[in-house]
Amino acid sequence: MKYNFVIGLLLLSLSVRGEQAEPCPLESLKDYSYLDLECNFYLGTLAYRHGNYEVAAGHWRYVIDSEPEYESDPALQSRAKGTLNYLTYYGLGVEQNRVLAVSNWVSAAREGSFEARRHLGIAFSDKNFEEYNLTTALAWYLTVDLLYQDESQVEEDNINIYRDVQKDIIDIKSQMKAKQIDKALTLAKSYMD
Repeated sequence: MKYNFVIGLLLLSLSVRGEQAEPCPLESLKDYSYLDLECNFYLGTLAYRHGNYEVAAGHWRYVIDSEPEYESDPALQSRAKGTLNYLTYYGLGVEQNRVLAVSNWVSAAREGSFEARRHLGIAFSDKNFEEYNLTTALAWYLTVDLLYQDESQVEEDNINIYRDVQKDIIDIKSQMKAKQIDKALTLAKSYMD
């Protein structure tokens, strides 16, 4: 019964405006329990890629709320929190709440989330965010530079995020005065404590 539900969700997730996107490896899912966190994270990602945000949010909530079983589960739960915060920030499939998403990203960044630091830079440089502040945005981006002196130190999974942050730093600095940049660096250092 649960397996049929998984297949139904996958087929729903794969149907976007009547088009068949990338094929889902249904056969490999037979090896997983429907309750497996990795399986649910994957199903959430698949739903997200195809614009089924409510389905994605449901899978990621399940991952977040589940008791970790394997050593890799806490990292998976952290990623699920980050992606669910993204949905919350933009109001995709869940009620939009930018303040809550940013608060959650701050907590995640303080717990070591690399990606949360980028999301904070994006949020504070978003003119639609009520707490828009380029100095704060730059400060969150600069925490990435404080963590990693260059790209060679960054884990492979985070290389693209690191590169995006470097571009964003250049862009934001071009909009700021030297005193604002200095203030952002001081703020970034305080975020590292």
